[in-house]
Amino acid sequence: MADDSIERLEVADLIGRVAGQTRVHGADHPNTLESRYTLAMRRGEAVGPEAAVADLIDVVADQTRVHGADHPNTLESRYALAFWRGDTAGPEAAVADLTDVVADQTRVLGPDHPNTLVSRHHMAFRRWQAGDRAVAVADLVSVVADQTRVLGPDHHDTLFSRYHLADWRGETGDHDAAVAGFAGLVADQTRVHGAGHHNTLEYRYRLAQWRWQAGDRAVAVADLVSVVADQPRVHGPDHPITLLSRYRLADWRWQTGDQDAAVADIARVVADQTRVLGPDHHNTLDSRYYLALWRGEAGDTHTAVADLAGVVVDQIRVLGPDHHDTLDSRHHLADLRGRAGNPISAVADLAGVVVEQTRVLGPYHPKTLSSRFCLADWRGEAGDTHAAVTDLTDVVADQIHVHGADHPSTLSSRSRLALWRGEAGDTHAAVTDLTDVVADQTRILGPDHPNTLSSRHHLANLRGRGGDADAAVADFGCVVADQTRVLGPDHPNTLDSRFCLADWRGEAGDTHAAVTDLTDVVADQTRVLGPDHPNTLSSEYSLARWRRELEWNEDVGGEKVLATDAVESDSSQERNRQLRMTTGAEPRPWRMRFFGSRRELDE
Repeated sequence: MADDSIERLEVADLIGRVAGQTRVHGADHPNTLESRYTLAMRRGEAVGPEAAVADLIDVVADQTRVHGADHPNTLESRYALAFWRGDTAGPEAAVADLTDVVADQTRVLGPDHPNTLVSRHHMAFRRWQAGDRAVAVADLVSVVADQTRVLGPDHHDTLFSRYHLADWRGETGDHDAAVAGFAGLVADQTRVHGAGHHNTLEYRYRLAQWRWQAGDRAVAVADLVSVVADQPRVHGPDHPITLLSRYRLADWRWQTGDQDAAVADIARVVADQTRVLGPDHHNTLDSRYYLALWRGEAGDTHTAVADLAGVVVDQIRVLGPDHHDTLDSRHHLADLRGRAGNPISAVADLAGVVVEQTRVLGPYHPKTLSSRFCLADWRGEAGDTHAAVTDLTDVVADQIHVHGADHPSTLSSRSRLALWRGEAGDTHAAVTDLTDVVADQTRILGPDHPNTLSSRHHLANLRGRGGDADAAVADFGCVVADQTRVLGPDHPNTLDSRFCLADWRGEAGDTHAAVTDLTDVVADQTRVLGPDHPNTLSSEYSLARWRRELEWNEDVGGEKVLATDAVESDSSQERNRQLRMTTGAEPRPWRMRFFGSRRELDE
């Protein structure tokens, strides 16, 4: 029997009990009032908070008349009424009620009574919900101190308050405090209840999340791997919590550049979610969506298009054509079609998405602006660079109006606008604009933010295209060093910057360095991305080009050296032929190579 059925059965039993007690003992008997209180609480869980509020209003009135306003049972019912009113009338109403309850409990029961401490905790929680976060944190600090003194540091109420306090400190931006708080919680919870207790697993999961937010991503992934290993033993392999943690682990592996592991993980999650939750469950649809996107990012764009097209069909059927998830998937399906070599289709599809999002969400909604951003981008990729510049100029103006000039989305659009100005022939203006963007991103996002690194990558390319190959080499050297430190040597963006650094070394006249570096890049891209990934193919093509250049430039004993390995192999020639067919252009070093995802505006 499902949990809600059990709760409803309890409600039916309690209704019968209240009726019997009223008939035998009378409506004002303490046992009758206690059963009515319990019935109200069960109705709140089984029916909804409105039912609990309606019942508790009557219970509190009768308890006040029979027992008095200061009786412990009356105070407990008033606390419960405030609890449920927070879900019906809003957190502000709950704070007002709880202020009175806490004052009366402090006067009657004392400030150290467990019920008073619980009410103070819940009042801090409702203040947090109402947006008064600084006061909520300060209140909870005081509650934790008093609970530790009165109940002890290992009491479940103390541990629960410490959980919220650590979480709130992280939510207010103090990620290091959140990590420290959860590290202490995990240690104490493990000591008191054991490593396999369900609360311990929850605290370990949150510790991993805050370590991720604090930037300690390698440790966060290791922590989550450990949690995922223990959850099947405690919750079962098919429990929603276990599946959610596996989904998060796949996401983190993707973000840290381990694309193969991420795709393999999310594919297994999709299979298990389909079996356990069903193909139409929103979690299953969400995982299928990311599986398709990641396959596309990993280079398998044709499979990704087919997968995401299936997701869109199912989302339209299950969620409806106007649901934001459906519109998101249509947005990214259009983007994937462009990546698969059909920019004209991407433009047509995105134009339709923009129309629908404008109708459903409004013209200035962030997702509408994101689709307009991508539509402009694909218009440029389809050859209409001037339309890209015009459209992105409008997008930037609207984003400044909606988000402000310093919003990450605005900065991303300004970065892309500068790039398309360069593609449209105004390299000088593009360098000037992108230099300003990099300065703003460094100030707002920080020098190590992926978007800042991305803009620095493109600025180096633009400087090279503007005729300063030496500056491009110097800039790319710095970008590669920082990406290696921040993202790791195998991250696709790091590999792409290494490709560009090698290419510009060749353009600056150091053909030997270009060949040497590109040989290493191709080897690493083949290992990380696979031999058929478009970036690997592009690097192979450039390596072959620089090897041919080297053949004609090197002279030993008066004769040209015709190194046999300087000629493309048959398999390399075939893959590069396929690359030219899918991209519509040869992968020359001056071709704009947008690395990463066009989902920047959705992050």
